[in-house]
Amino acid sequence: MTFEVRIINLEDGRVEQGMFDTVPTLEQAVKVVGLMREFLSTMPAQFRGPLPFLKRGSVELEWASATGAVAFATLYESGQAATLAVMACDPKGEAGQGVLGGLQQSLGLGPEEFAPTDGPLMVVAALPGAPEWQPMLHLLNTSLAAVYFAAVLKDQA
Repeated sequence: MTFEVRIINLEDGRVEQGMFDTVPTLEQAVKVVGLMREFLSTMPAQFRGPLPFLKRGSVELEWASATGAVAFATLYESGQAATLAVMACDPKGEAGQGVLGGLQQSLGLGPEEFAPTDGPLMVVAALPGAPEWQPMLHLLNTSLAAVYFAAVLKDQA
């Protein structure tokens, strides 16, 4: 199953987007998705804590999954918020529109970055600062989305 990820770089306004599969094929992605799946399987629906499988940096995840197949995630690096993300299994549904609209409004961005898709969607706001961490944070966010969408959509099937 595929899902879309849109990363909005707030520092320069650049938007990156891509389609990903909940079952990745690249070796590094397979490994990170597996670690993320194992980690999330032991955690409650809402928490904030370190990602123990990372060998470098001090990255924490603040996570909240909500009714309506939507979730929120903030990744912190050294205590500072680095990315804010929302996930919607049905971006055109009421819950999906609610979380996407809320993030859009709080960031003061236009509707094009938040336009709903026909399938699962993750929108990530990459906050200014620490550009050297962005590739790792993008991989973590995409892995988080792969695990979340696979679990929720499997439960709905």
